[in-house]
Amino acid sequence: MSASLSKLLNPHTYQTGLWILTDDLQARNYWKDIFSSNLANIANLINDPLKREMFVDKMTEIIEAMSVDVYKTVHEVTVERESLLNRIGVPDPYKNIKDQENRKALACLQPHLEYLDSLSDQEQTFCICLSAVVKGNQFDLGSKVTADLWRKKQLNFNIDFKVNPSYKKYFSYFQQLKGCNVTVLVDNAGFDYLIGSVSFIRFLLNSGFSVTVAANNSPALNDVTYQEVIELNKKLDNIDQIWKKAQQDQRLKFISSGCKTPGINLKKISTQLNQAVNRSDLLILIGQGRAIETTLNAVLDINVFRIAKVKDYMVASYIEQPQLSDFICWTKPGEEFID
Repeated sequence: MSASLSKLLNPHTYQTGLWILTDDLQARNYWKDIFSSNLANIANLINDPLKREMFVDKMTEIIEAMSVDVYKTVHEVTVERESLLNRIGVPDPYKNIKDQENRKALACLQPHLEYLDSLSDQEQTFCICLSAVVKGNQFDLGSKVTADLWRKKQLNFNIDFKVNPSYKKYFSYFQQLKGCNVTVLVDNAGFDYLIGSVSFIRFLLNSGFSVTVAANNSPALNDVTYQEVIELNKKLDNIDQIWKKAQQDQRLKFISSGCKTPGINLKKISTQLNQAVNRSDLLILIGQGRAIETTLNAVLDINVFRIAKVKDYMVASYIEQPQLSDFICWTKPGEEFID
């Protein structure tokens, strides 16, 4: 069942995109190129020749329709793409890649958590966990630049254990909300979720927060799904007692966001996500799609913490940051994003 986020204060002006493609020729042409590049990447993952041909033909039509003002936002095109993959019987072409990345990340998780537990400085632990989220978020195979790096085996997960001084102010924000309810929208499978999000969520649990984790209802690119999160939990429970006990104590819960794209339409979320956000004092949005592209113009009646690696040139230009830079932003209830 779909619902509109009740914390959304500007539902009449809210758009699921940074650009109106029907009005912005430069943005339209840029995103046509991006979708064309992703078309080839996805097609290469479809083993059935007939289904691969169907996908290429129909997706080419969708991309060309961007030139005749059929789609207003990038998000609308992603909705069509995921719908097409389901119609031709290939709902999750990235499944094998996600499984491989999950296995690699799980192998690194326990020593990473043990290192975090060895630290005595809570602020330092927070900063390292935040760094892990940003580093993990580069594993986005919907982005041309990071997908190219991944194919060349040049996309690596290396946490910088030096504390970034700019992260310290965010630690003070969390200290002020200590013990509150938090809803976290997670992003990519593999290192993004299992090292980045899991270690950050675990820090929150250790600090007295209660956390609801929301993941996609169905597959989109290499995003982790709700069902995959539940399956991974069985492994996480064996790795980490803190994670397991938080669930037993009802301080860690998992829900479906109701979404099936790399972004989110705040007017079409699951009832469970709406209820979770209503119970929360803080909403954490992870990933370029959810934290920037589809929600940056949303004004919410809740504290919002946005974390992403800025992969695309047009997105970087919009927020006036370099490509592949870190995007970390805190907005208070009722506050608009101001770069």
